Formats: sequence, structure tokens, C-alpha cells
Amino acid sequence: MGLFKNGAVALAIKTKRFINAIPQEIIDLGNQLDFPIIELAESAGQSEINRQVYGLIIDRQNELLRHNQNVLKSLIDLYLSGEGLNGITAKMSKLLENPVIIESAYGDLLSYSIGSYINVEELLAHYAEKRGKCIDLSMLMGCCKNNCLYKLEESDINPQWSQLVAPIINNEKVYGFVSVLEVNRTLSDWDLEVIEPMCVVIALELYKQRELYQEEEKVRIRFLQSVLEEDFDRAKRFAHELGFNLSTPLFCIVAHFGKASKRKEHKFADINSYNINISKHITHLVSKADNNACVICTEDELVVFGHFFTELDQDKNEQIAKQIAQRIVISVQAQNKQKVTIGIGRAHDELPGLRKSYFEALEAVNIIKNFCLTKEIANYGELGYYRILSSVAQDLPEAG
Repeated sequence: MGLFKNGAVALAIKTKRFINAIPQEIIDLGNQLDFPIIELAESAGQSEINRQVYGLIIDRQNELLRHNQNVLKSLIDLYLSGEGLNGITAKMSKLLENPVIIESAYGDLLSYSIGSYINVEELLAHYAEKRGKCIDLSMLMGCCKNNCLYKLEESDINPQWSQLVAPIINNEKVYGFVSVLEVNRTLSDWDLEVIEPMCVVIALELYKQRELYQEEEKVRIRFLQSVLEEDFDRAKRFAHELGFNLSTPLFCIVAHFGKASKRKEHKFADINSYNINISKHITHLVSKADNNACVICTEDELVVFGHFFTELDQDKNEQIAKQIAQRIVISVQAQNKQKVTIGIGRAHDELPGLRKSYFEALEAVNIIKNFCLTKEIANYGELGYYRILSSVAQDLPEAG
């Protein structure tokens, strides 16, 4: 029992020299503990035993290495073929015979492949509840620092499952996390060995996506700059590149961020900047109301160029604009505990009108701040006498 408790993996006994046979109570205890009891021949020498054992270990390591190389090659081929994150996740799930989930460092669901093991509504409901909240990474600090697996005996998705979590790391930057849910079977040592190369391929894919998104973000910012500078020909080119529809009346939402509450300090940093992360997140939220909207996130301001739907009446369009604004407030406050002030401009035709809507939204933001209004969202068209007071205040001479 002492050998077992101290980490021994087997007990080999040479009979005939000191004892004629292994006592039955030792065999029974070995069976009870699943602890091998090996009887060695009297002629067995230490060097021969070492050769046999080391040979088996080396053969297994070589076989494991070949297996890992084959897995990595198949995943790299999948990455190069352009299957994307969903293709890589599906391949992982098939190899591991269990659900695989990929999420960002902030807990946003990026990709999943769950087969018939999990009810998809259960999974999405879990992430819908968690979406927008910064994931508590304190328990994962060790696995991120050592680039290893962390096992949750009770998954936060379903306590009946165990969940293996691995960080997706490159150049000491955390892209997110891969989770394997042991729903169908417990992962073997071989399975655990291939998770790390899988994470390398996922990191490559996420890095590629980040670079592409950053390039598109630059185009969005140039589009905004062109509109504000009244360079409408250039703005049209950027709108075409973004696939942004200019044929319907357009309106603008401007969100100003207050000072963010300090995040918990981590020994690693998310590869995505906060601006990119929140821009992608808000784009997802806004697309539920207007899938052709353009979301632009700068250092302290978020701008949404949206569409006024001609098939709907004005009240309905204004309601859609307010819904977008409310989603932004809830999301930003949940992600970084920031105070958000939002102005909504009126709908106008073409790019000159969009520029006017931007400054209307900006004025609505300033009215909330200057008049210390308790509301977080202001529609420029509903501000009435506040607009008059704001205009008068701007015309007053400064005190000497």
C-alpha cells in the first residue's frame, strides 16, 4: 500500500531466491488497487529488464510523436485550405470524440462543434447569459503561465461534465481558450498530448482573423474621417469597399465612453486590443437590428452608421435606433464597467445628411453631459428646448 500511495506504478518480485511464490494477499491487493504485480524469473537480470522497459517507453514515445505529427499536419492542411475556425473545431471534436468549444479571453463564444453530445440550445443559452461579461481568469492563471491544461471537475456549462481548458497562446499573448467537454468519453494521454499542437493551429487562425479585421477597421475609420471632412467621393469608395448601402436614409449613433473601471491585473494580455474586441462585439449586437450597419470604434468614441428602413414608419425606425443604443450601453457596461453616454441623430439622405446626423448625435451627447441629465441615451429629435439652451450657451461670450 505504501508503494502505491507514493506513486509507484507496479511491483516486480523475483521468486525462488527468497520466496517460492507471491503471497495471495499481495495479488488480491494489487487487483483491488489496479496495481500490477509482476513475477520475474529467477534468471532475469537488471540490465535485460531495463532494456525491455526502456525499449517499450521509447517505442511508445516514437508512436506518440508520429501520431502528433499526423494530427498537426492534418490541422495545418485544414488551416491552409481556408476552412476557418469552424472547420478546425469540427476536426478537433471528431479526433477527440467530444464537444470542443473555442472562446475569446473575455468569454465570448467564437466557435463550437458539439455533435449530438450536447443540446445546442443549452450551449447557446449559457453563452448568451455570459456574453459581455469579462471571464474570471484567476483560476486559469497557472495554465496560461505554464501553457498547460486546466481541468474543471464540474463544467460551468453543465456540472455533470468535466471540462479541460487549454489557453491559446502565441508570443506570450493569450488569444482565448479551448475547452474539451468529457461528455462521450474520458480523454486518454494521447488525446491530451495532441491538444497543444491543436492550440497552435487555432492561434494561427485567430491571428489571421485579427489581422483581417484590423485592416477592415482601418477602412471604417477612413470612411468616418472622409464623411466628417466632407470628402464624399472618397467616402463613397470606402462605403463600397465595406459593402455599406448608401441608397436609403441614414442616421448616426455616437457613444462616448467614460473612465473604465480598472480590470484585474493578469500576467498575460489578450492579443486583441480592447477597441477591436468591443467593436466586433458591438457589430454583432447591432447586426441583429441592421445587418448592414457600419460600426467604428476609436479611442473614446463608438460610432454607428445605420439605415432608416423605408418600409417602416418613423416611430418604428426610432425604436430600432433606441434598441441599438440600449444594446451598446448594456454591453459596454458589462464588459468594462464604463459609463456610456449615447446620442442618436436624425435620419437624412445621402452622405451630407449622414455627416449632419453625426453632429446631431454628438450634440445630443454634449447636452446630456452639459446639463447633467440622468439619462444615458438622448435622441436629438426629442431634446426640444435643451437644443435651444445649448445653442444659447454656445453663443454666450466667455467670462473675462
